[in-house]
Amino acid sequence: MPSLTGVVETAIYVEDIERASTFYEQVVGLGRIAGDDRFRAYNVAGKDVLLLFKRGATAKPVHTPSGVIPPHDGTGQNHFAFAIPAAELPAWEKQLARISHQL
Repeated sequence: MPSLTGVVETAIYVEDIERASTFYEQVVGLGRIAGDDRFRAYNVAGKDVLLLFKRGATAKPVHTPSGVIPPHDGTGQNHFAFAIPAAELPAWEKQLARISHQL
């Protein structure tokens, strides 16, 4: 069996793209790679990509100079996890508690 070396991208579907973007940019500190009113793409640790799709807004193909991006959409619960150093868990708990009431 050939080996896998990681997950290149993870896609989740959100109701409010602006609110989700605020969370991932201001709370988690991800840098936006690309985006518009339908989706946002974020660099994760220089090797992975987190994609946020506005639910229902990407159900049709998108034509770009590089080719066609097939439709994306999903329903139901989503789950993914970021990897962090164990020693930074208290700092992340503090960061999430500090900002959670603002969102």
